[in-house]
Amino acid sequence: MALAAALALGLGLGLAACGGGGGSGTAPPPGAPRLVVAGAQLLDPDSRQPVWLRGFNWGWWGTAQPQDGADNAARGATMVRIPFRWYFNGQGADIRQTSAPGHLSPEGLAELDRTLQWATDAGLWVVLFAGSDLGAGDSDDNFWTDPALRQEFFETWSFLVQRYRSHPRIAAYELLSEPHPRRPTGPEDVRRFYEDLVRVVRRDDAATPLVIGGDDHYDIGGLEAVHTAIDGRLVYAANFYLPTEYCKPDRRGPYNPEPVRYPGPYVDQAGHPRRVDAAALAEALQPALDFRRRHAAPVFIDQIGCQGDAPGVLDYTRDALALMRVQAMPWAYWTYRTNEKGPDQHGLWYRPGPDWVLNTGLDAVLRDAMAP
Repeated sequence: MALAAALALGLGLGLAACGGGGGSGTAPPPGAPRLVVAGAQLLDPDSRQPVWLRGFNWGWWGTAQPQDGADNAARGATMVRIPFRWYFNGQGADIRQTSAPGHLSPEGLAELDRTLQWATDAGLWVVLFAGSDLGAGDSDDNFWTDPALRQEFFETWSFLVQRYRSHPRIAAYELLSEPHPRRPTGPEDVRRFYEDLVRVVRRDDAATPLVIGGDDHYDIGGLEAVHTAIDGRLVYAANFYLPTEYCKPDRRGPYNPEPVRYPGPYVDQAGHPRRVDAAALAEALQPALDFRRRHAAPVFIDQIGCQGDAPGVLDYTRDALALMRVQAMPWAYWTYRTNEKGPDQHGLWYRPGPDWVLNTGLDAVLRDAMAP
């Protein structure tokens, strides 16, 4: 199916006018061209034609290689999702440095600059996302309990959007990946956090799309609770590791003594008999499609994939990504490189020793899925 036809089938929507930025004051001069949010579609800034983003996460900080941008593009990728880890578990990944400009360590900022350049030099669009598991809810001192920490994080974003305003091919800034604050903080508090941060970003950048997502680690059923009219250039993110009992065999629950096989039956966490197959995947995606249609807003599956030891994982991946194509749903596979030692976890490239090893079976599936 041609992409234009798939867009028409998947969206069923006409183009809508773009909304304005949510910041106050006079907008700064325009920077580099940015994707246009038009209803539920993302458009190329020059041709005004729909852009179907698909590609990889370069999710493990510090693993990206200079050739990765060109190699991703050769596979058919059009985008890459790149993190900066800020107030994050593990000193090796955390680039927060309160006393430094932008509250970012000079070494970490230099690594981020290099990684962005490798991607954009290859013609890829970049979604830059903030990974802050401690700030998002892993710690008692998080963005909802510590006003000073929250302000510092907001200042980091202001620094970055000013730094990259003229950098080409920034597809979007993803403001905080996978929020999961501890109760009684809930979805409405997450929405208000995003709204406050959108206002800060829009003081420096009125054009770049911004990505926000639902509570509980980007639960696909949580989009409605964070929907906001504060800005007309928002993209909504959700994870797609569904069903959990299949995609994460170590979380298959008490009712499945053996790992679930695709396609096949399983018992969900509540004890109900289910089946995982192409029809079940379509059902699992439906909340995102309903949200997209209801609000004429773009949705981005920011992480998709299953652990490599899930039985039938290549068939699952093939069916899941075929579904994304039919529905013209932007997606990023998790993940391109992993420091795990074998192919049983997430990762196209893994590292059992000093050298990287390619999962060739997965590579073939992903090349087919990324083809124009």
